[in-house]
Amino acid sequence: MFMNFVPLKTERFALLALQPSDAPDLVRICSDESVYKFLFQIPVPYSLKDAEEFVLDAKEGWEKGDVLRWAVRTGEDTPVIACVELRQDQGYDSIGVWVDPAQRGKGVAFESISAVIEFARATNFTKNGLIGYSHHVDNADSMRLAKKLGFTLKHQANTKQYDVKDRSGRYFDFMAYYLPGTEKIL
Repeated sequence: MFMNFVPLKTERFALLALQPSDAPDLVRICSDESVYKFLFQIPVPYSLKDAEEFVLDAKEGWEKGDVLRWAVRTGEDTPVIACVELRQDQGYDSIGVWVDPAQRGKGVAFESISAVIEFARATNFTKNGLIGYSHHVDNADSMRLAKKLGFTLKHQANTKQYDVKDRSGRYFDFMAYYLPGTEKIL
């Protein structure tokens, strides 16, 4: 399903398309251990080439309509301070986010994810109405964010059942949530 990019606006942030010129900021942010520590899908070290591919993948995700990514900024021509993703996954939709460590504790993730949830519901993007969120069991910031956003904890599980490993080749525990009011549960 092809989708044209849809910019979103919150009270304080603009959720815009990732641009090739964002690559150096992406490298800086994704090279920070506090960011990549819980993002097992990104390479370490994170290179300029990785960032450029991430930007291209964002464009392709919108074209296919299955992975929608937004660069979170404080204005039109300002640096990326976070990235939010809405992905159609195995019968439900999942939301992911990372935030520049210098911007943490300022409500960036909460405000941005709230806007993406509104978008998903308003456009009927979700396959069955279910929006999920998951994080590594040790990611206390993500746990607080899930609760603040109104997600309900479904279960704690291990990635072994999905054959997903971290960079060191180990399985890990994660927490899985869903937004209340949805019919299907993770």
